[in-house]
Amino acid sequence: MNQNISIAATLAVRNRAETTLNCIRELADQLSRYPGSRIIVVDDASTDGTPGRIEAEYPDVQVIRADGDQYWGGAMKIAEAAALQTNFTHLLWVNDDASLASDAVSRLVETSVRHGVNRTIATGAMSWPHQHRLTSYSGARRKTRLGLMRLVTVDPSDEDTSVDATNGNLVLIPRQAIIELSGLDRRFTHRFGDYDFSMRAAHAGYLVMLAPGFLGETPRNGNNGTHLDRHASRRERLRRLRSKKGLPFGQKAAYLRRHGGLSWPVQLIVMHSYHVARALAIPVRDSQ
Repeated sequence: MNQNISIAATLAVRNRAETTLNCIRELADQLSRYPGSRIIVVDDASTDGTPGRIEAEYPDVQVIRADGDQYWGGAMKIAEAAALQTNFTHLLWVNDDASLASDAVSRLVETSVRHGVNRTIATGAMSWPHQHRLTSYSGARRKTRLGLMRLVTVDPSDEDTSVDATNGNLVLIPRQAIIELSGLDRRFTHRFGDYDFSMRAAHAGYLVMLAPGFLGETPRNGNNGTHLDRHASRRERLRRLRSKKGLPFGQKAAYLRRHGGLSWPVQLIVMHSYHVARALAIPVRDSQ
């Protein structure tokens, strides 16, 4: 079932060459079922030879070298712009640390076709490696309590499930949605961008559908190197919280202003206070 679908798969990568190549191998095989499809990789200044290894093994993959300051949001925005220069019908977000089921792409396409191929954003849930009943990333439903908005992860079922937002690990998006919504918002460098786009799409009338079952495996990101790293000083944790890869205050404000309703300023204070409190509360552990 290809329904004349062609796919531009976009990946943001950095310094995990073997992991990236494994993902591309899986993708290349699955995309071969959809004529005219291609893979676009934005490498954000890897130092482990990732771009050259991709080009040597997959000369048809488009590799774009970035400056090292793009993170997920910026790199995926670059890939999105490159994809729009082609005639694809759908964009596919892929995180390169995902180990995909052999039919992951076709299952996303089937979900999209069932609900309207040009008006459906189809997303796939990921399980923890070797724990096939435990969700790591997925779609989410919006919940509001005491005026505070939060997103609650949805476990996949045996049927398509409507969700309000999604993580960006494996998501099939109609070209029309990218154009209509201007794609990812470049303000969100590493966090919020996937949720923001999918919620804007839902607000614009697109269906956001979680495909049945798990479509691959990937662990959740750990705390090492983040504002929750036990081996970092409290001052360093606060610096990381403010960094582009953390949860910078301005980006939280932009996200909540758009999606948090009238109480967004209160939510911003609550969210930021919570993040700061978590960063400070964890005891510092000697790294040796």
